[in-house]
Amino acid sequence: MKINRIRRFAAAVMIAALLTGTIPPARASEALGHDLAAASALLSEGTSLASGAFWSDTYSDLRRENYVVYSPNSRVKPLVSCGAYTRELVTVENAAYSLEAQGLRVVAGINGDYYGTQHGVPLGSVMTGGELRNMNGDVYNAVGFLPDGAAVFGDPMLSMQVSVNGGEGFPVFAYNHIRQSGYGIFLYDSRFNDRGTTETNEPGVDVLCSVESGVL
Repeated sequence: MKINRIRRFAAAVMIAALLTGTIPPARASEALGHDLAAASALLSEGTSLASGAFWSDTYSDLRRENYVVYSPNSRVKPLVSCGAYTRELVTVENAAYSLEAQGLRVVAGINGDYYGTQHGVPLGSVMTGGELRNMNGDVYNAVGFLPDGAAVFGDPMLSMQVSVNGGEGFPVFAYNHIRQSGYGIFLYDSRFNDRGTTETNEPGVDVLCSVESGVL
Protein backbone atom coordinates (compact mmCIF):
# COMPACT_ATOMS: atom_id res chain seq x y z
CA MET A 1 0.00 0.00 0.00
CA LYS A 2 1.46 3.34 -1.02
CA ILE A 3 0.31 5.54 1.82
CA ASN A 4 2.14 8.50 0.30
CA ARG A 5 -0.36 8.54 -2.58
CA ILE A 6 -3.47 9.11 -0.45
CA ARG A 7 -3.34 10.89 2.86
CA ARG A 8 -5.55 9.11 5.35
CA PHE A 9 -6.96 10.57 8.51
CA ALA A 10 -9.00 9.50 11.48
CA ALA A 11 -10.93 12.70 12.01
CA ALA A 12 -11.10 15.73 9.79
CA VAL A 13 -12.60 19.14 10.02
CA MET A 14 -14.78 19.50 6.94
CA ILE A 15 -16.04 22.93 5.92
CA ALA A 16 -19.22 22.79 3.86
CA ALA A 17 -20.74 25.69 1.93
CA LEU A 18 -23.34 26.57 -0.67
CA LEU A 19 -22.26 30.03 -1.80
CA THR A 20 -19.03 31.89 -2.56
CA GLY A 21 -17.99 35.41 -1.62
CA THR A 22 -14.88 37.55 -1.10
CA ILE A 23 -12.35 37.84 1.73
CA PRO A 24 -8.99 39.58 2.06
CA PRO A 25 -5.77 37.61 1.34
CA ALA A 26 -4.38 35.54 4.22
CA ARG A 27 -0.83 35.84 5.55
CA ALA A 28 1.59 33.33 7.03
CA SER A 29 2.13 33.44 10.77
CA GLU A 30 4.40 36.30 11.74
CA ALA A 31 4.99 34.68 15.11
CA LEU A 32 7.37 32.11 13.57
CA GLY A 33 9.37 34.38 11.30
CA HIS A 34 8.84 36.82 8.45
CA ASP A 35 7.07 36.33 5.12
CA LEU A 36 8.94 35.88 1.86
CA ALA A 37 5.91 35.15 -0.34
CA ALA A 38 2.19 34.73 0.26
CA ALA A 39 -0.85 33.93 -1.88
CA SER A 40 -4.54 33.27 -1.25
CA ALA A 41 -7.28 31.55 -3.27
CA LEU A 42 -10.94 32.11 -2.47
CA LEU A 43 -12.84 28.88 -1.73
CA SER A 44 -16.18 30.17 -0.53
CA GLU A 45 -17.74 32.91 1.56
CA GLY A 46 -15.37 33.77 4.39
CA THR A 47 -13.06 30.88 3.47
CA SER A 48 -9.77 30.87 1.55
CA LEU A 49 -6.81 28.59 0.96
CA ALA A 50 -3.57 30.38 1.80
CA SER A 51 -0.05 29.33 0.92
CA GLY A 52 3.27 30.99 1.50
CA ALA A 53 6.95 30.81 2.26
CA PHE A 54 8.59 32.44 5.24
CA TRP A 55 11.98 32.50 6.91
CA SER A 56 12.05 30.94 10.36
CA ASP A 57 13.92 33.28 12.67
CA THR A 58 13.99 30.57 15.33
CA TYR A 59 15.60 27.82 13.20
CA SER A 60 17.17 29.98 10.47
CA ASP A 61 15.68 28.06 7.57
CA LEU A 62 13.02 28.32 4.87
CA ARG A 63 9.50 27.11 5.70
CA ARG A 64 6.45 26.59 3.48
CA GLU A 65 2.88 26.22 4.61
CA ASN A 66 -0.66 25.75 3.32
CA TYR A 67 -3.65 26.48 5.52
CA VAL A 68 -7.32 27.39 5.47
CA VAL A 69 -8.44 30.80 6.74
CA TYR A 70 -12.05 30.78 7.92
CA SER A 71 -14.36 33.44 9.37
CA PRO A 72 -17.69 32.27 10.86
CA ASN A 73 -20.64 33.16 8.66
CA SER A 74 -24.12 31.94 7.77
CA ARG A 75 -23.04 30.13 4.58
CA VAL A 76 -20.03 28.11 5.74
CA LYS A 77 -20.11 25.80 8.76
CA PRO A 78 -17.31 23.65 10.22
CA LEU A 79 -18.16 19.97 10.76
CA VAL A 80 -16.25 17.12 12.39
CA SER A 81 -16.28 13.99 10.23
CA CYS A 82 -14.90 10.52 10.94
CA GLY A 83 -15.47 6.92 9.95
CA ALA A 84 -18.19 4.64 11.26
CA TYR A 85 -15.62 3.05 13.60
CA THR A 86 -12.82 4.53 15.71
CA ARG A 87 -10.26 2.37 13.91
CA GLU A 88 -11.60 3.11 10.43
CA LEU A 89 -9.26 5.18 8.28
CA VAL A 90 -11.00 7.33 5.68
CA THR A 91 -9.50 9.29 2.82
CA VAL A 92 -10.25 12.97 2.52
CA GLU A 93 -11.93 12.24 -0.81
CA ASN A 94 -14.27 9.62 0.65
CA ALA A 95 -15.11 11.84 3.63
CA ALA A 96 -16.08 14.60 1.19
CA TYR A 97 -18.22 12.17 -0.85
CA SER A 98 -20.04 11.11 2.32
CA LEU A 99 -20.83 14.70 3.33
CA GLU A 100 -21.90 15.69 -0.18
CA ALA A 101 -24.26 12.70 -0.25
CA GLN A 102 -25.99 14.42 2.67
CA GLY A 103 -26.58 17.51 0.53
CA LEU A 104 -23.54 19.52 1.68
CA ARG A 105 -20.90 21.11 -0.51
CA VAL A 106 -17.40 20.55 0.87
CA VAL A 107 -15.01 23.40 0.18
CA ALA A 108 -12.05 22.41 2.39
CA GLY A 109 -10.83 19.63 4.65
CA ILE A 110 -7.99 19.49 7.16
CA ASN A 111 -6.66 16.76 9.42
CA GLY A 112 -8.29 17.04 12.82
CA ASP A 113 -5.82 14.92 14.82
CA TYR A 114 -2.69 12.80 14.67
CA TYR A 115 -3.23 9.05 14.90
CA GLY A 116 -1.23 5.92 15.62
CA THR A 117 -0.05 4.48 12.31
CA GLN A 118 -0.18 0.92 13.72
CA HIS A 119 -3.82 1.03 14.82
CA GLY A 120 -5.41 4.14 13.28
CA VAL A 121 -6.84 5.46 16.56
CA PRO A 122 -6.78 9.27 17.04
CA LEU A 123 -4.30 10.29 19.73
CA GLY A 124 -6.71 12.73 21.33
CA SER A 125 -10.48 12.70 21.77
CA VAL A 126 -13.19 12.94 19.11
CA MET A 127 -16.83 14.04 19.37
CA THR A 128 -19.27 14.17 16.46
CA GLY A 129 -22.92 15.14 16.49
CA GLY A 130 -22.80 15.69 20.24
CA GLU A 131 -21.68 12.11 20.95
CA LEU A 132 -18.26 11.14 22.30
CA ARG A 133 -16.54 8.72 19.91
CA ASN A 134 -13.30 8.18 21.81
CA MET A 135 -11.40 9.72 24.72
CA ASN A 136 -7.75 9.65 25.74
CA GLY A 137 -6.85 9.96 29.41
CA ASP A 138 -3.57 11.70 28.57
CA VAL A 139 -3.55 15.49 28.24
CA TYR A 140 -4.21 16.55 24.65
CA ASN A 141 -5.55 19.92 23.55
CA ALA A 142 -8.56 19.96 21.27
CA VAL A 143 -10.51 22.22 18.92
CA GLY A 144 -14.28 22.53 19.13
CA PHE A 145 -16.94 24.55 17.33
CA LEU A 146 -19.76 26.66 18.70
CA PRO A 147 -23.21 26.79 17.06
CA ASP A 148 -22.28 29.96 15.17
CA GLY A 149 -19.18 28.29 13.70
CA ALA A 150 -16.63 29.98 15.98
CA ALA A 151 -13.76 27.76 17.12
CA VAL A 152 -12.51 27.18 20.68
CA PHE A 153 -9.15 25.70 21.64
CA GLY A 154 -7.76 24.21 24.83
CA ASP A 155 -7.67 21.22 27.14
CA PRO A 156 -11.22 19.77 27.32
CA MET A 157 -10.34 18.15 30.68
CA LEU A 158 -12.55 15.15 29.98
CA SER A 159 -12.99 12.60 32.74
CA MET A 160 -15.11 9.48 33.03
CA GLN A 161 -16.22 7.38 35.98
CA VAL A 162 -18.07 4.09 36.35
CA SER A 163 -20.03 2.96 39.38
CA VAL A 164 -21.52 -0.48 40.10
CA ASN A 165 -25.00 -0.69 41.63
CA GLY A 166 -24.88 2.94 42.68
CA GLY A 167 -21.63 2.50 44.61
CA GLU A 168 -18.61 4.77 44.70
CA GLY A 169 -17.30 5.54 41.23
CA PHE A 170 -13.88 4.60 39.90
CA PRO A 171 -12.09 6.33 37.01
CA VAL A 172 -11.98 5.14 33.40
CA PHE A 173 -8.67 6.08 31.79
CA ALA A 174 -9.69 5.95 28.13
CA TYR A 175 -12.63 5.18 25.89
CA ASN A 176 -12.24 3.37 22.53
CA HIS A 177 -8.43 3.45 22.66
CA ILE A 178 -5.84 0.67 22.43
CA ARG A 179 -5.52 -0.77 25.93
CA GLN A 180 -2.16 -0.63 27.70
CA SER A 181 -1.38 -2.38 30.96
CA GLY A 182 -0.76 -0.13 33.93
CA TYR A 183 -2.90 2.77 32.68
CA GLY A 184 -6.13 1.72 34.34
CA ILE A 185 -9.59 0.87 33.02
CA PHE A 186 -10.43 1.14 29.31
CA LEU A 187 -14.02 1.30 28.09
CA TYR A 188 -15.17 0.14 24.64
CA ASP A 189 -18.39 0.10 22.64
CA SER A 190 -19.41 -1.45 19.32
CA ARG A 191 -18.02 1.51 17.34
CA PHE A 192 -14.39 0.78 18.23
CA ASN A 193 -13.96 -1.56 15.25
CA ASP A 194 -16.01 -3.70 12.88
CA ARG A 195 -15.14 -6.96 14.69
CA GLY A 196 -16.40 -6.18 18.18
CA THR A 197 -13.01 -6.81 19.85
CA THR A 198 -10.59 -4.77 21.97
CA GLU A 199 -7.66 -5.64 19.65
CA THR A 200 -5.11 -5.93 22.45
CA ASN A 201 -2.63 -8.54 23.61
CA GLU A 202 -2.04 -6.70 26.88
CA PRO A 203 -2.97 -8.71 30.01
CA GLY A 204 -6.21 -7.69 31.63
CA VAL A 205 -9.74 -8.67 32.61
CA ASP A 206 -12.59 -8.07 30.15
CA VAL A 207 -16.05 -7.26 31.54
CA LEU A 208 -19.08 -7.15 29.24
CA CYS A 209 -21.60 -4.41 30.10
CA SER A 210 -25.04 -3.52 28.75
CA VAL A 211 -26.29 0.00 28.16
CA GLU A 212 -29.56 0.64 30.00
CA SER A 213 -30.16 4.18 28.68
CA GLY A 214 -28.47 7.28 27.31
CA VAL A 215 -25.38 7.93 25.22
CA LEU A 216 -21.95 9.35 26.01
